[in-house]
Amino acid sequence: MRLEQATVEELLRLLLSVPGVSTSESVRLQGALESPDPGHQAALAFELIETLIERGLLRERAARAGSRRIEDLWNHRSFLIPSSVKVPYRRIDPGTLPPPGPSSFRYRGRGFPASWIRGEIEDIGALLDPREMLAQFERGIPKVLALASGVFHPRELPLDWAPVLVEERPPGIWEDHFDVPGPDAGEIYVAKDLSGIPSRSGRSREGSLLVMGIAERDPDWSASVELHSPRPGAFGPERQGIALFLIQLLERRLTASFRLQAMVFRDVLTQVYNRSYFEDQVEREIRLAERQKAALGLCIIDIDDFRDFNTEFGYAGGDAVLKEVADRLRTSLRSTDTLARYGGDEFAVLLAPALSPEEAQSIAERLRDAVGGIRVPMETLDKTPAQAKVNVSIGLSLFPQDGKTMKDLWNAANRGLLRAKAEGKNRWSIAEREPARKGRKSPEPQENG
Repeated sequence: MRLEQATVEELLRLLLSVPGVSTSESVRLQGALESPDPGHQAALAFELIETLIERGLLRERAARAGSRRIEDLWNHRSFLIPSSVKVPYRRIDPGTLPPPGPSSFRYRGRGFPASWIRGEIEDIGALLDPREMLAQFERGIPKVLALASGVFHPRELPLDWAPVLVEERPPGIWEDHFDVPGPDAGEIYVAKDLSGIPSRSGRSREGSLLVMGIAERDPDWSASVELHSPRPGAFGPERQGIALFLIQLLERRLTASFRLQAMVFRDVLTQVYNRSYFEDQVEREIRLAERQKAALGLCIIDIDDFRDFNTEFGYAGGDAVLKEVADRLRTSLRSTDTLARYGGDEFAVLLAPALSPEEAQSIAERLRDAVGGIRVPMETLDKTPAQAKVNVSIGLSLFPQDGKTMKDLWNAANRGLLRAKAEGKNRWSIAEREPARKGRKSPEPQENG
């Protein structure tokens, strides 16, 4: 077997001819050959050499000091590369990884419910809360693979889940140590040894890291999952295959959860939450507010004279008003608040803790103002173009001042709504408070032109 001192370009061409190189790896090699950047060529060549050694397609032999001897058994060549070249991370082709065999989870399967490993949904309720699903994954995968941690890092999420799932996420190890973006959906990066790699935070880490990108277009969301082992070189092909299997399970379950949320808890017409979800969320937030000794708010929002829209413009006109009002309300709330269509022309808003009375009143006024006086283009029943002027009345209640249960808060907000209606509509009010505390009536909108 000939021993050569190969150039980077020669290495790239040699690697292209190694049986077992995947299609995606061949594409990357060809791209590197066409690249004018020598640094990019060298980085990819050395990265793939490490990967092919790991997969048994190349073999490393002892060599003189300062060099590494790599043997290509297929082409009956061996070559020297500098031992000083370090590959901080490698990109792994998922298609080259071995699937987990029957024995892969024999002693590790205790980390997950058996249904996870079989890819089954044991309880439809388990899909209704992505938070618990992520908690199960982050508790289970370190046990399965003997890791220091396994962490889900969201990038994009359905709007309603973004504030919930992003909060309290620990900082990412990848972003702290490397200047390149994390993997896209389906890509896997492995850092064999983190020691000696500087971090932005100054918190150096030991061991190895596997990062995989996951995503789904419908619903639209993306994230990465980081697995950190305390041992260098912990992620060989078998462990990479098990990690890929479990992360893809998480990807499918999260996608199913987000889709189920949209089917079960969404109002079909307005695409805001429905009554079932709202009542459940109020109960959860009340328990949270009790633990935190914090305040929350509940608003009932009723479209003024809604029956007139159905009478003059038909049900299609009424639907157009409902959708426009829902859009206006949605864009006027904080990311942590919950908007629902409670029934008919009635919407409900949960103002999440922590919340001051002044802030609750400010939000109520902002909601009224967001809708007050808008004009929705539509047609009368005889097809004449027209505009519908829309206003809302709002009742507001606060926890714990106005009640400590969903029922009590709803009744208090409903009394406020009735008071707002009785005092002229197009305003907000708190039940059983001084008249000075009700919201101001909006001015008449100015006509264009």
